[in-house]
Amino acid sequence: GDLSAQFALVQLYAATGRRPDADRMLAGLKARKEASLDATLIMARLAYADKDTARAYSLVNEALTASPKDGRVLVIKGQLDLVEHKPADALAAGKQALASDPNLVDAWIVQGEAYRAQREFELARASYQEALRLRPSNPMIQVALAQLTLATGQVQEAKQLAQGALTTAPTAPIARLTMARTALASGDLEIGRAHV
Repeated sequence: GDLSAQFALVQLYAATGRRPDADRMLAGLKARKEASLDATLIMARLAYADKDTARAYSLVNEALTASPKDGRVLVIKGQLDLVEHKPADALAAGKQALASDPNLVDAWIVQGEAYRAQREFELARASYQEALRLRPSNPMIQVALAQLTLATGQVQEAKQLAQGALTTAPTAPIARLTMARTALASGDLEIGRAHV
């Protein structure tokens, strides 16, 4: 059948608690050359969600062996490295992903998060700004940039970024919390209380 429909069904199964069905379908898709890489990446994400870090890394390494310059694989490796507190490795993966595709928004985000973890705030800011340039209405990028901007003491700019995130995603808890933090930091208690 149609690969995109099969992958959509896998995602549905995984999201609705039918994990054995998702795993069975993924095993079949992984055996097909044209679907192997995508199936492997989904399996890695699911393994990490199951807190099976060793299997997740094993699957990512398998994907890297099959496709060492694929930006999607490198982004997932970088994301794993970030949550495992390996910012230097994440930064290397993000840079490699960007070398393969400089318009890969998630790679800019990985790079920004890695720089942020290493306390290289200006480089993190530049990475987030590039991600935001490529995807201007993404509230998560706006939130990340607002949080970084607030942490570096640029309260008014952080408040504007938080407002942008809140406008884009008015019910997102992280956007509301970021707006509350920036409002409180600027002394605007009324707005701060309204978004807590």
